Amino acid sequence: MSGYKVIIGHTKVISLIKSEEDRVKFAQELEQKSDHLHILHAQGFIDIDCGSGYEMSIKALACIRLEDMVEFYV
Repeated sequence: MSGYKVIIGHTKVISLIKSEEDRVKFAQELEQKSDHLHILHAQGFIDIDCGSGYEMSIKALACIRLEDMVEFYV
């Protein structure tokens, strides 16, 4: 369906953007920059799972306002 996006969670963004072998290195790089996971905008879907339910320093509770797609992180 053209023009639609599905918003998903439950699958962490890091699991979709990095192979299992590269996840630890990527997480360490984010941690060194005092950064966190960010919402993933992909073709056909948006993943808002930034690991808030896990004990990892790069986690964030991600929210997206649907009216204008502005992202918020806690």
